[in-house]
Amino acid sequence: MMLLAAVIADSIQDYAIFLLDAEGRILTWNKGAETIQGYTAEEVIGQPISIFYTAADNQKGDPSRHLEYARVRGSQSSEGWRVRKDGDRFWANSLLTAIYDENHQVQGFVDITRTSEELRQLASHLQNVREEERAAIAREIHDELGQQLTGIKMDLSWISRKWNRPPEDTLQQKITGTLAMLDNTIRTVRRIATQLRPSILDDLGLIAALEWQSQEFSTRSGIDTHFQSTLPELNFDARASIGLFRICQESLTNVARHSGAKNVWITLDCVGENLHLSILDDGRGLNRIIRSNTLGLLGMEERAMMMGGSLEIKSSPHGGVAVEATVPLAKTIHR
Repeated sequence: MMLLAAVIADSIQDYAIFLLDAEGRILTWNKGAETIQGYTAEEVIGQPISIFYTAADNQKGDPSRHLEYARVRGSQSSEGWRVRKDGDRFWANSLLTAIYDENHQVQGFVDITRTSEELRQLASHLQNVREEERAAIAREIHDELGQQLTGIKMDLSWISRKWNRPPEDTLQQKITGTLAMLDNTIRTVRRIATQLRPSILDDLGLIAALEWQSQEFSTRSGIDTHFQSTLPELNFDARASIGLFRICQESLTNVARHSGAKNVWITLDCVGENLHLSILDDGRGLNRIIRSNTLGLLGMEERAMMMGGSLEIKSSPHGGVAVEATVPLAKTIHR
């Protein structure tokens, strides 16, 4: 399988596609990789994948972390600065995919890298379009469907009062049952509209929305949820607000589904020149959530990258999982 992958990769020139051994050392080098990275095969084969990362990313341990995520998940997508042979940096999208043997042991990895400024802009645009559509649908559901259901309930209540029959009357029981069903339907409509786009985010801002979200999550899940922020309600950019809100929303969904946690701690604060959102729990730990929800984790990483930031998922000091999103303040706040 490794040999077949190498033969196919060598015929492709638009992408850097190369094989790594189980330790992350380069085994093959295609023409696309030579064009994008600047190294010849003789110069690069046997070298660790870390030579393509910036000094800062190497210091953070990103190469090892990306390999470990791919080993556990099966694949790992990342986006960020990479370094060519001449020292120039370029923005790239990389996909690491693990190659397993018949015993499901990792033989090595395939790395597919391409310069991706255009792809990142397209993905960001599509994400923004989806959020705008969700907001429009939420408004339609709340304003149109919600009001119509409320009107039907008011009419039925009026009929019930005018009918004025004892509770055991068959028609009265039917009206009472229908009113109860309408109450449940109205609550469901409100919940769906809120999940699509919580109005509090647009009306009161990110901090109020995160506080509301933590309270709602605690009520629904029974998990004690603690929110803290020392920030005033700043003039957050709308796209940054919804991006951070969705990261928190997905993190809490993971906690409810996979962690078995008793407590969650959410904080939003400034750290240097960055806005820092963290969601910590005291649940089962990192491997459980990574194995259970690969796509959700990748989605959170993509959202952070679209805001010019990064997402780190690691072990929590409380024994569970820590999700930490870091976004430059310059891209989140209107001055």
